Amino acid sequence: MGHGNFDDLTMASATEQATAIRDGEVSSRELLDASIDRYQQYNDTVNAVVVERIDQARQRAAKLDDLRTTMGSDQLGPLHGVPRTIKDVIDWVGTPSTWGDPAAADYHPARNAVLLDRLLDAGAVVWGKTNVPYQLTDWQSFNDIYGRTNNPWDLERTPGGSSGGSAAAVATGMTALEIGSDIGGSIRFPAHYCGIFGHKPTFNVVPSRGHSYPGQEGEVDINVCGPLARTAADLALCMDIIAHRGLPSDERRSPGDFTVGVMLENPMGTQDDELTAVLDDAVERLVAAGVKVAAPPLEIDHVAAQDLYAKLVRAATAALDVQPDDAMHAARYQLGARDYQAVGSRGVLLSHVEWVELHNQRQRLRDQWVDYFSTVDVLLCPPAASAAPTHETEVPFGLQSIDVNGQRVSIIEQWLWAGIASGPYLPSTVAPVGFTAGGLPAGIQIMGAERRDHTTIAVAAMVEQTLGGFVPPPMTSGVQA
Repeated sequence: MGHGNFDDLTMASATEQATAIRDGEVSSRELLDASIDRYQQYNDTVNAVVVERIDQARQRAAKLDDLRTTMGSDQLGPLHGVPRTIKDVIDWVGTPSTWGDPAAADYHPARNAVLLDRLLDAGAVVWGKTNVPYQLTDWQSFNDIYGRTNNPWDLERTPGGSSGGSAAAVATGMTALEIGSDIGGSIRFPAHYCGIFGHKPTFNVVPSRGHSYPGQEGEVDINVCGPLARTAADLALCMDIIAHRGLPSDERRSPGDFTVGVMLENPMGTQDDELTAVLDDAVERLVAAGVKVAAPPLEIDHVAAQDLYAKLVRAATAALDVQPDDAMHAARYQLGARDYQAVGSRGVLLSHVEWVELHNQRQRLRDQWVDYFSTVDVLLCPPAASAAPTHETEVPFGLQSIDVNGQRVSIIEQWLWAGIASGPYLPSTVAPVGFTAGGLPAGIQIMGAERRDHTTIAVAAMVEQTLGGFVPPPMTSGVQA
């Protein structure tokens, strides 16, 4: 890529951008201005970035440009001068962390999130914040403060949630690297829907301090913060910056280096044939390139595991969303009902003793996954039940539906592919692998053993070099998606 073309460089990786700045081929100020040009060109359409601090970012970029001329390149941080945005809920002094909730619209944190300080120490130039759904509780990204974010591949479809603004910003070149969060697919769905890379880390390997609803500063069970990017290498770079020390590395990249398990059908609901066809083709191409597929027994009771996850995740978020009818729905659960409201309300009303027993069940599930990943490097599976759905902003989460094989089915059938990794605290990377017959991006979910984050990212890098990786949305080339 010719680095003299700043517009092209906005669609390069963060790693390439940092190299261009370090080598003096472009200044941080020039690259920031090019990113702002992207924002001005596309944001009115997709509504990804909802808060900007461009003047302050230009001042920081200018200072970092001065430092580059006085310091050796080996003294510069790995993101020195690289412009980027962050998700609304990542605390950044001087900006609101609204959680898409009008009640928190004026909340301004007193300190930065820990992971943001790590990014700033690495040299990043943060200039904006990206959109989320109300209290992060949707797989769309819309709220009464900032409105609706659209998918750059099809404006009538969602970019996902809750990190939908993050994914749309990355896909359109407003930023090369973003930080999202994920308790129920909130990194993985947007990455899949927008055709980019996303990584949900192992629970508790990235500090979560500074990602909390105002007044609720304690760590939230299951929730993690992690990167979205246009390359797998940028995921690895970001994890090296924001994660606690000690994650095992994985330098493998050749298809023949990996043994994988494969599960492409939803054992609990309907799976879209168009998406499954793309994933089938991707697996066939990986096998042709040398990837070894093993078929060890995956002796997981997915129905029980999903019920466990759903109760634990609603217990984790209960303080934000206790409803007057929770007791009624929890009673229905006790009588055998297993719909979203019944399971969720049961989780909201758990006693501590009941929660501990569920936590013990989770540990037994984690042990099963340890056994499974002693036989394969990763498990390949769908990130969701379909490609990006159309907007359905007038229907409450849990009651929404999506098109699957020409029929409307509950959006909750997406949730298996979130809970399969989130419930047992496992790392999971999404990598783009192609397009459905309808022209929508499709990703594959790459799950691995606890703390083997760099293994799932290494497999994503192998998938990228074998299948081609990120493709820019047509709208960024002046062609309407």
